[in-house]
Order: sequence, then C-alpha cells, then structure tokens
Amino acid sequence: TRGIVTVFDGIIISFSVTKRFQGKTLIREDRGVLLNWLKDNLSKLETVTLEDPLFERRFQVYSTDQIEARYLLTTSFMERLLELRTAFFGDGIECGFFGNRLLMMISNQRDMFEPGSIFEQENFIDDAKSLLKEMNTIFQIVDTLQLHQDIGL
Repeated sequence: TRGIVTVFDGIIISFSVTKRFQGKTLIREDRGVLLNWLKDNLSKLETVTLEDPLFERRFQVYSTDQIEARYLLTTSFMERLLELRTAFFGDGIECGFFGNRLLMMISNQRDMFEPGSIFEQENFIDDAKSLLKEMNTIFQIVDTLQLHQDIGL
C-alpha cells in the first residue's frame, strides 16, 4: 500500500542574493530537512564556528567554505535571523545559501495557502483575507531579514 508521507510542514521560500558566492552554506536548528536533502554532500561540509554566542546556541552552520560562510553570515544577518526565529516562536528555521540563492524553510503546522472546504459555501472574502494574511507573513520575513534593501547580502 502506498500512502502520503509528509516530509515537511511549513513554507519554503527562495530569495535571490546579491552577494557572489561559490560554495554551499547551511544554517539549521537541531535536525533539519534541508540538511538531509543535501546528505550526499555532507562529507564536503564543515562545521563553521561564528563569533555570536547566542547565534551559536540556536543554530548550527555548515559550509564547503569557512571564509565564504563568514562573508555571508554577517552580524546583522545573524541578528535578523534570530529575530525571525523569535517571530515564528522557534518553530524551526533552516537556510541554505547555494546557486546565488537563499533558500529558507520555516516549519509551520498550519496549512498555508489552502482553499476552504468543498463542503462549505464559498466565501471569497474569507479566502482573500486568509491569502493576504499568509502573504503578509512572507513579507514580514523579507522585512525582518531586510532583503528588500541593499545591505550587502
């Protein structure tokens, strides 16, 4: 019998990054799906130790290039990622820098971008409000990480 297996509950967002980099850098809390997805490359990833002790307690960083990881993870970016973690109640955030992109995975048990039940009368106003609320969540991520500004990332 084949069934549906949920691998990840949450949102996945891909951002373009203005900084140039060649390697792969992963940031995760405890265990993560993103790290498992790249498990074939784990032998190439080294643990990166950063200067921020609070960030070090919350996140683990792995990279193919120690210097490049420090270049990408500026003090201000680490602070904003900690703020984002607080905004999502520490529910699990993973990031990956590769291919000139920042991929973020934020665990969330709530169904996002799901339409209403087919057994209930359609109410487009409620659906529109729900969609706007969910899009606002993504815009909050952009605002928190200041991805809409040229901050050197």
